[in-house]
Amino acid sequence: MFSPFLVYLLPIENQGLTLLTLQKHMGIKNNLLAKERVIYRTHPHWLYFISPVLVVLFGAVLIWAALQRKLDLGTFSEYLLYLGYITAGIGVISFFKEYIHHRTSEYVVTNQRVFVQEGVLGRKTTSMILSQIEAVEVDQTLVARIMNFGHVEITGSGGAASKFTYIHRPEKFRRAIQKNISFED
Repeated sequence: MFSPFLVYLLPIENQGLTLLTLQKHMGIKNNLLAKERVIYRTHPHWLYFISPVLVVLFGAVLIWAALQRKLDLGTFSEYLLYLGYITAGIGVISFFKEYIHHRTSEYVVTNQRVFVQEGVLGRKTTSMILSQIEAVEVDQTLVARIMNFGHVEITGSGGAASKFTYIHRPEKFRRAIQKNISFED
């Protein structure tokens, strides 16, 4: 039986693309305007991976506890083993989901606009012309400052706002925007 999902995979396979090279073919360079050049580029912070890693570790602890012969848990150890496998499996799937998000998300400042792309199959693209940006706000807690990530909210003319979370090096992103905004009227 022919799956509609295969329709999306066939062109990728025919071009010799893999998941790791998919970002190059869907990247920002394919969406640049005439005479537009990239000033600064960043991506989501690696913090996205902490939650899935903790889930995998918890699953591994459950598996370890179930396999300990000293505890003599009986049939409970079988349930614990299955729960550990399920938990670790969910963590691995979540890790790969976050990995794909990390590899396919770009936050870019060009000489004309701020451009954000996220996703592979479901694609979210946000673009704001630099001359229409009124404010750039960076929100960082103490831990976020130490780990160099934060949330950036860009407000445009007319009150339109876009918020981007867990951006790596948000202060450099903000400075790149502010350096390229033209204040000429």
